[in-house]
Amino acid sequence: MQITIDGINGDQENYRLLTENSNDLIARLSIDGVCRYVSPACESLLGYTPAELIGRNAFELIHPMDKRAVASMIEPEILFQLRQKTVCRLRRKDGFYGWFEITASFFSDVDTKSLQVVVIVRDIVERIKAERFEHVRHALIELRASDASPDAELPALLETVCTTLQWEMGQIWLASSPNDAEITLRRQASWHISSPSLEELDKVSASMILAPGFGLAGVVWSKGEVHIFDSLDSVHSLLLRQHYQNARIRSAIGAPIMGGSQVYGVAIFLSRRQIQHNTGLIDMIAGLGYEVGQYLAKQHALQDEMTRQRQLAHDIAFAAQVQQSLLPEADPSLKAFQLASAALPARSISGDFYDFVLQDPTILDVLIADVSGKGFPSALMTSSARTLFRHGTEAGKNPSTQLRGINKALYEDCRRTSMFLTAQLLRLDLDFGTVTYASCGHTEALVWKHLEDRVVRIGSTAIPIGIMEDIDIGELAFALLPGDFILLYSDGVTEAASSRGELFGTERLVQHFERLVTQLTDAQNVASALVNEVRTFSGSQILSDDLTLLALKALTRSYTLTVPASIESLDKAASFVRKPVSFCGKQLADEIELIASELFTNIVVHGFAKLTTSGEMPMIDIGVRIEAEKVVLDFFYEDEAFNPLLKPDVLPDPLAESGRGIYIVKSLSDVFQYMRGEAATTLRNAWNFAGTTPNPTQLNNLHIEKYLPKRVRFDIQEQSDSHGPCDSSNSSGQCEPRKGINGEAL
Repeated sequence: MQITIDGINGDQENYRLLTENSNDLIARLSIDGVCRYVSPACESLLGYTPAELIGRNAFELIHPMDKRAVASMIEPEILFQLRQKTVCRLRRKDGFYGWFEITASFFSDVDTKSLQVVVIVRDIVERIKAERFEHVRHALIELRASDASPDAELPALLETVCTTLQWEMGQIWLASSPNDAEITLRRQASWHISSPSLEELDKVSASMILAPGFGLAGVVWSKGEVHIFDSLDSVHSLLLRQHYQNARIRSAIGAPIMGGSQVYGVAIFLSRRQIQHNTGLIDMIAGLGYEVGQYLAKQHALQDEMTRQRQLAHDIAFAAQVQQSLLPEADPSLKAFQLASAALPARSISGDFYDFVLQDPTILDVLIADVSGKGFPSALMTSSARTLFRHGTEAGKNPSTQLRGINKALYEDCRRTSMFLTAQLLRLDLDFGTVTYASCGHTEALVWKHLEDRVVRIGSTAIPIGIMEDIDIGELAFALLPGDFILLYSDGVTEAASSRGELFGTERLVQHFERLVTQLTDAQNVASALVNEVRTFSGSQILSDDLTLLALKALTRSYTLTVPASIESLDKAASFVRKPVSFCGKQLADEIELIASELFTNIVVHGFAKLTTSGEMPMIDIGVRIEAEKVVLDFFYEDEAFNPLLKPDVLPDPLAESGRGIYIVKSLSDVFQYMRGEAATTLRNAWNFAGTTPNPTQLNNLHIEKYLPKRVRFDIQEQSDSHGPCDSSNSSGQCEPRKGINGEAL
């Protein structure tokens, strides 16, 4: 292939035209960086003419912080001809630096054989600016999504903006409340590069309060739009002028911070260089003010919500405290019973409640109720129900009447609010242990009968309160013997869920209850243990419903009577002995009454030879005690020794008119003992009879024990006039009569 001189000349002309008309600066440098040729584009990009640059070292134009990066590119480019691009800052003739992209290519001169380099320099200021603007916009997007406090977010945003746009300082000034008589501005956040003069400026500005129109922030506030301060010396209202001069701050830009129609403050940025009037920059700073305003609006909304939540929490805590004060301060202390309670609300305010009212010294009413729903509405309903229980028109009457009164009073409120409540009311005879029971849709009551060694479940006797305006409520009656337990609870116990979604359930509750009453002797321990079982079952699960428990245990009951030692007192003595044991079964009551009658008669006939020395009728002290396993009967009297145990255990002659009583007593008693003197006196003192014994040495005692039979039938008596479905039917399909406490037909 032949290359003509004309061809070579043509190529050179083309290269000359390309370099001289290119928008990029094209230069030929020696290996040590001296400019040998510079294209005319250098004048538009750097402000220099080609003649001013030829002969100068190009490294003099590179920013000191970028020289290392440029130098590290040269060696691999010489060796491998990678034609890599690098970005650096070059100093313009006006002294300012601009961003440029440099591509270098090394070659050997044909004539001199020296190594030279061709450099193409492209202005990328707009690209860098766009990238920086995008970086700032990304920071604003993150700010919009942030829930962190302004104290953390605003300085971080100022740092991002200043470092990205190469500004020395940024400040955010926030306005006082719009409700104040005069608006003032206080500095809320600040960031600056490391500089003693800027540190001093920051310290002084932190304590300042600006009015609109004063200071840089005040001027921007008054203008209400983005404003660029080309020269701070021209601002007449400029405060801190000397501090700005000491920090060599030349220009500033500010924007109002707005959220909707509300102006929250001003953002100010300070620079030691001239800030250009660039539309993109102005739009970005305006957007910054808007985004910060939106962030502050959200923060104010969050703060308002937090304040509202705190107030609500305070109100809830106060309501919970009030509701807690409505519950009994302590479980009542009863002579022959233990009563223990436990309550765990699913929320601060519970829909469960319980209450005790001592109608008289021998009658205790116990109420447990569960209002549908939770929170304030249920709390108000529980408060109303409690008030009606204590002070309603039917308060103090039998359980079914009380519940009917509560239903009638609350029906309209329940209908309007679509609420209802279940309730269980027990009337406990503290003397004899009888229970009158009524339940409106509440959970089953569990009764542990220790002589039967089983748990009896007693269901509801009516529908829940608030469903119908007028409802029929049945009543059940039964007795609790010493050692028996009764458990009342809300459905929060049986509906407690495990992590697998399994419910605690009634069957599991019955199993734990049956186990615990045989292991623990105290009602409080049983209640606490049941709560722990529910908690263990639920694990870390939050209670879905309120949990309430009431455990009642019957204790030993004692009765005393002192009567004259005369046959006229026999009926009174026999009736006194029979009544407390009548709930142990008819046969046992008959036997105890027969034992008491025979002993009383024998004491009167054989134990008293004469009247007392004062001529008064001698007295007989009678004690009856019902324990978990037996009935104890004691007679105390003063006179000559009368020991019926000396009687032979032989059935008397059938034709004899007397002599059978002691034989009958011995036959029916499991323990029959006689004591006299000090032993009798000690036992009498244990019974706490009134008065003292005039002649302790002449005090006699007859002590009888009768064991309670196992598996005594647990009879429940229907006491309501409005009967529900019958318990059983005969062969003709008719309902059998219900059975009472003593097994008699009603």
